[in-house]
Amino acid sequence: MRKLSLLFMLLLFISGFLSAEGDPAAYLGFDLATLWNTCGVPTEVFPLRGDEPWQDDLVFRYGEDYSLFLFQNRVWQVRVRSQGTLAGVSIGEPVDSLEELLGEPFGETEDSLVFNLPDSGFPVRLRVLVKDGVVVDLYLYRADF
Repeated sequence: MRKLSLLFMLLLFISGFLSAEGDPAAYLGFDLATLWNTCGVPTEVFPLRGDEPWQDDLVFRYGEDYSLFLFQNRVWQVRVRSQGTLAGVSIGEPVDSLEELLGEPFGETEDSLVFNLPDSGFPVRLRVLVKDGVVVDLYLYRADF
């Protein structure tokens, strides 16, 4: 029975550490050891190649909705998709409510908005992908990388 309880607690920890109730932004800046010790084993790890070698990332995916992007052994970006919240913005939220919450966008394209967020010892931005007037994907990232 004890083994079953320990296994259940471990599974809850691994699958739930980045739940919508948590703050995925807290993981920005974590080094690999801290990430591993805090979050446990990701459900998937894969490289993400950029056009240039300095744009290559290692991605740790936790469940279907959260991914952490590492560059030089530090988390520099957090992605939330399908469900969840970053910086007070939730997937499925109407895009019209964003300026009231975050202020005027720093940048804008046809399908996304970028907002500057309060400094966390480093500059932080939130990229909001939009489709049909609602938020469909969120990227919170260190703007100094």
